Amino acid sequence: MAAHRFIFDDRDQAAAERLKIMNEVTGIHRCHTVFNCTMACPREIQITKAIGEVKAAISTGILD
Repeated sequence: MAAHRFIFDDRDQAAAERLKIMNEVTGIHRCHTVFNCTMACPREIQITKAIGEVKAAISTGILD
């Protein structure tokens, strides 16, 4: 979640580097999008949605 917050902040100057790190084998692709983390989160943070946004940014190179 912290990486997502920085990546999508237009003031961040290291988004490309963060995406590169998250694209590694031990990174974001370990999430299988079954929403377990979202259901377990006591603060109702949409973790799986954030992970999906980062995955899309990695594949498209677009930060929306």
